[in-house]
Amino acid sequence: AQEGLRVSASAFATLGWAQSNRDYAYQGIDDGGTLRRDTVMGGQVDLQFSPRWSATVQARFAPSQRHESEWDLRASWAFVAFRPDNDWLLRLGKVRAPFFLRSENLDVGQTYDEARLPAELYTLAPTTDFTGANVARSWSLDSGELTVEGYFGRNQLTKRFWLRSGLPPVLPAGAQYSEVETTVKGLVATWRSPRMTLRVGAHQARTESR
Repeated sequence: AQEGLRVSASAFATLGWAQSNRDYAYQGIDDGGTLRRDTVMGGQVDLQFSPRWSATVQARFAPSQRHESEWDLRASWAFVAFRPDNDWLLRLGKVRAPFFLRSENLDVGQTYDEARLPAELYTLAPTTDFTGANVARSWSLDSGELTVEGYFGRNQLTKRFWLRSGLPPVLPAGAQYSEVETTVKGLVATWRSPRMTLRVGAHQARTESR
């Protein structure tokens, strides 16, 4: 018998208050405190067309990556997936780049211990997601699961950097934004067991100004 379309929806939200002991603002945070920096809301819709075909769309409403005080609504995920069996998975569209151990739940604040992931570390990555293709192969072993995945894609994004003194009269002090296009590809191996998760990968990225 054929199964019909199955639709499921979910949502997440983090309400975060941040306050510093300085009167100047860094990432919008000063001694007056703000809800703006760490608050994020998201919703996700999963469509299961058949045991092999599915699609996922996730929208995220959060502080803008292109401005110090504005908000953005953007798609974090928007892909079609094909799973010929339990071991293979092909995804086409916008997906999260497998850079970090917690790449897939990077936006869901309750799933990691830190109050705020340090921007100085996580913004070193050329991008956290891309539009392209991701192919994964998994092996279930007695002590855990091994997954090897390769990916290729592009992303247009805004990179934020900080100039303490600026470059007068060309650039003022403070936050600066640059529009760039990034092409990424890589090969990643992930080992998951009840006790630990290990990930090793080789990534290549080319970033050009738009």
